Amino acid sequence: MLALVLAVASLALGGCAGDATDSASLDDSVASGTSAPATDLGPPAGGSSFLREGIDGEAVLHLGMSDRPGNAAALATEGVAQLRYQYLAGGIGTGWTTWTPGAPFVRDYAAESADAGLVPVFSYYQLVQSVSEDVAEGDRPFRVLEDPALVRQYFEELAEFFDQAAASGAPHVILHLEPDFWGFAQQNSSDDPSTITVDLDSLSDLVGDGLPQDLSGLAQAVLRMRDERAPNVSVAYHMSFWGSGEDPILSDASPRRVDALADRSIAFYEALDAPFDLTFTELGDRDAAFRQEIYGQDESAWWTPEDFERHRRYVQRFSSATSQDIVIWQIPYGNTQMRAMDNTWNHFQDNKVEWLLDDPSGAHLQAYVDAGVVALLFGRGADGATDASDANGDGVTNPPAINGNDTGSFNADDDGGFFRHVATRYYDGSPVPLRR
Repeated sequence: MLALVLAVASLALGGCAGDATDSASLDDSVASGTSAPATDLGPPAGGSSFLREGIDGEAVLHLGMSDRPGNAAALATEGVAQLRYQYLAGGIGTGWTTWTPGAPFVRDYAAESADAGLVPVFSYYQLVQSVSEDVAEGDRPFRVLEDPALVRQYFEELAEFFDQAAASGAPHVILHLEPDFWGFAQQNSSDDPSTITVDLDSLSDLVGDGLPQDLSGLAQAVLRMRDERAPNVSVAYHMSFWGSGEDPILSDASPRRVDALADRSIAFYEALDAPFDLTFTELGDRDAAFRQEIYGQDESAWWTPEDFERHRRYVQRFSSATSQDIVIWQIPYGNTQMRAMDNTWNHFQDNKVEWLLDDPSGAHLQAYVDAGVVALLFGRGADGATDASDANGDGVTNPPAINGNDTGSFNADDDGGFFRHVATRYYDGSPVPLRR
């Protein structure tokens, strides 16, 4: 299978320093273990996605992970996840539709998942990969949308996706529609999707008539096609918290600034006038030490308690305003405890798994659930970042400890088996219930 790389923009982004009172309130809330209240923020959304109703009757915050075809039964036996995700990528006409000639890839992956009691998630990542890499990444999707022939082929492939998903027999399939794209679209449109033209009139045979000839029409067209072809599919929007052009984590945004940026994400989503079933967002897709060693980023690569609070606040504001359930996706696997994590290829450190799943109080997970989060999906966004498998092919490793990571590996996974260890403990303990 293709080694797929998600190039989520790590935009350098200037920002507003914020006022001293706001910054102090954020610091105080983190130190005290409470959450700083967001201005005019309502209660958690309590959205209507099937995930909130529960998987196998359990309405709890569920975990998921990236997972290769053919591994569903083994993953289900481990009991560490109830969702599994797979990229559909490679570009229009050259991507996922060509991977298994004569065999329907989506149908088989979804059916295999359902047979194992797992929910299949497909991250549909085609627009960015359909234009030459000589074009700036943020401009590539819009080159596609300027070409009516490519737009038609794009929707023809989406029709194939929906037909295969319907034929799979899976009761629930999630289509995670074009991560990155909506963030780039927000930037390219100055928060107004009507400013980007898309020719949809020529697609009336696929999506019907009367759609706006812009980005909102594109979103509505996908949902129409789902309604017609595959009602078992939940279509997920992707809210990139860098979509405004400022990453509030990198800019150390004050609470007031976080709210203002979240309001822009809300306004852009609402302008699409497309009732997506749920929303995905990210925590960052590469380990902190990977960003330092490979990209030369400084200590800002590591998320602090204040950063997690900024992210939680942003998510809660978006969820409450839009009534969208939230899935946090592609959370990096690195940790700082296992000796396997020596900051070499496939063994890079990070702290996000520990923050979420190794918090004895459970407060960090509860805070995200209260913010509208219904699932956490873990996976790497680049070759060389840490994986919860033996991607490095080096077996069980216990190199000399660095930074105090003195726990011996549990298995051959490149993260020393830490994710599977804490995920098993989560499910065997008291999974966090979702609010209905």
